[in-house]
Amino acid sequence: MKNLAIILFILIPASVFAQSGNKEGSFNTFNLDQLMIRIDAGMTINLKGSDTDQITYTYEFEGNDQAYNHLFVNFEPDFRLNGGNAYLNIEFPEHKKKNVNYRIKKNILTLNVPSKIDLEMVTRYSKIDITNIERTAKIENRSGYVKLNQIGESVTVYNEYGNVDVNSVAGDVEITSRSATVDAKNIKGNLKVSSNYSKMNLSKITGTLFVENKSGTVNAFDLDSDFRANGDYTDYELTNIRGNVQINNKNGTI
Repeated sequence: MKNLAIILFILIPASVFAQSGNKEGSFNTFNLDQLMIRIDAGMTINLKGSDTDQITYTYEFEGNDQAYNHLFVNFEPDFRLNGGNAYLNIEFPEHKKKNVNYRIKKNILTLNVPSKIDLEMVTRYSKIDITNIERTAKIENRSGYVKLNQIGESVTVYNEYGNVDVNSVAGDVEITSRSATVDAKNIKGNLKVSSNYSKMNLSKITGTLFVENKSGTVNAFDLDSDFRANGDYTDYELTNIRGNVQINNKNGTI
């Protein structure tokens, strides 16, 4: 009986203090041209474009009471539509206490949006996965992860202190990060990567590739155009470059 009592004492608090829930919703967006999304808290954001005239969302959360009451309870998307321009804002109240103890197991926002739009997203401390946007995508994140796939026109990514993965873009790409791993491939346009103290893997670029990396490594291969780079203490490995190569380097291997 003593062993049984101890087991129950351990398991009961875990079940009492765990909170979870889902929220779903949708917004009509007929003839949407531009979509601006702002999210002021870190979470996993999965966004996919499709042939639809609606924005639909699913929010999944699991965490302790303090996190649940602040994040899940206050999750109330604010949507505004002005002609062909839409604005989706998700923000949470300021913390009333200085010391917070959030324990979060799941914090996921899944969005399905019209694919034929110009997309802009601003968030922080988030893990972002975006796919199938037929026009432009502009992403600003802080200390997180950004992945984009199948973008029809240009891509701009600013991700402070976070990894970036960009694949299959039919336009120019500009990536800014720091202390990261940057992967970019299948780019049918120019590629500019500015990411100091980083590891870069860049391949199958149709346009000119320009790289800035003070100290790190750059692996570039299968390039159809020119390669230009500035990096004082950077190591380069180049394979199958069919254009001109220009590298400014003080102390690194090529």
